[in-house]
Amino acid sequence: MRFLIAFSLLLCANFIYSAEYSVSITLKGYSNQKIYLLKVFGDKVRYKDSLLTNVNGEAVAQFNDKDIVGMYKFVFGNENNIEFIFNKEDIKIRTSAQDPLRNIEIITSRENKLYYTFLSKQALFKRKLDLLTALVDGYPQNEPFYKTSFVEFERERTAYNHFVDSIVLLGSNSFASKLINAKREIYVSPSLTAPLRNEYIKKHYFDNINFADTSFFYTDVFTHKAISYLGLWASRNTNPEMVELQLKKALDTIIAKTIPHPATFDFMIEYLIGGFESMQYNNLVQYLADVYSNTNSCEGEGEKKNVERKVLYHKKLAIGKQAPNFSVKTIDDKTLQLTDFNNQYLILYIWATHCSHCQESMPDMYKLSKFVQKDKVAIVTISVDKKKTDVSNFFKAKAIIDLPTVCDELSWDGKLINDYNIYATPTIIVIKDQKIVFKPMEVSQLAEFLQSKGLVNF
Repeated sequence: MRFLIAFSLLLCANFIYSAEYSVSITLKGYSNQKIYLLKVFGDKVRYKDSLLTNVNGEAVAQFNDKDIVGMYKFVFGNENNIEFIFNKEDIKIRTSAQDPLRNIEIITSRENKLYYTFLSKQALFKRKLDLLTALVDGYPQNEPFYKTSFVEFERERTAYNHFVDSIVLLGSNSFASKLINAKREIYVSPSLTAPLRNEYIKKHYFDNINFADTSFFYTDVFTHKAISYLGLWASRNTNPEMVELQLKKALDTIIAKTIPHPATFDFMIEYLIGGFESMQYNNLVQYLADVYSNTNSCEGEGEKKNVERKVLYHKKLAIGKQAPNFSVKTIDDKTLQLTDFNNQYLILYIWATHCSHCQESMPDMYKLSKFVQKDKVAIVTISVDKKKTDVSNFFKAKAIIDLPTVCDELSWDGKLINDYNIYATPTIIVIKDQKIVFKPMEVSQLAEFLQSKGLVNF
């Protein structure tokens, strides 16, 4: 009986002390309209809530101790947004809907007062130091004003570093302070030539980044730093092969920095592969996949993580590689095998009815199927839906008929999905003579490929 009483009291205590926090924003000129609350995860955002402003343009969201500490965004109007730090405190923000960043006022929140003070001052320092650098670089060194400009640069650089040090110290133990320190800019004396300055920045670019700190996953720190660092290496005056070689050197540095921290390493590899994949930098995608597979044993595990699926997809299904064999049944019970298509281009389109991009591209795929030369091209769609009826209903609503479709109702656990290491929908794979020959990102790219081969009759 005493145990039950004690346990009940513990539950009540947990309920009582599970704090709630009010996060409000007031947008002048934005009354009775919807805004969205999103949480940041690297270069992505995830939906948290939608709110409706009142007649005064105010909307209030409720947070509690279970909400992740990190960066969030209010999104409204024509893609306007206000980012803020949540770290278990009440937040009150006021601004205008027309020019939200310029007019922002943090009424309540120690974290965000520190952060927005930093952003405002850093923007001013950056403007001054960038102008002074350009001035010193271009001004004749034998002129008196050159020395004046140089002295002014050093004064502003010292002031900037002092400002960042002081605000980090002022906010010690806050989330804002480590975020500010990570976002600190590096300014190098213009007494060095531009190439030497660039080399110095490359060498010290990650000095203020703690790659062991996984709370940065819930900000844009790691992803922004990575893409900015790659930009230091991607010279515009070299040929594509040289750019690729330079980017590999940059990737080697990022890998060396993150590999001692497995969670961060996985996070960065997934981000970089996704980015290079979207830009069709296939050699760099393959390079990262090789690095990852040489560092992590993905095979033989029960359930692969998404990053592992992604790596294996690019490693094992690279263009020119052998396509895994398969034997599947369509929703109308017809058996299909890879060997059935030896004399044709086989297009596998992996999709789902609940995938918004698929909802747009599947009708396009169906239209394309009407123009292909059917003796030379075959299209098979593979659904990761859990119910065949969802596929049938979608096809009925879109008036799609006579398109071979597979749905084993195993979702992401289906054999073909696992053998091909599919990690996202939609995915398009083109196979010829049991070899991977093309992996377009969009149906339009597939159409261009088929047209270049003379396989469509537009």
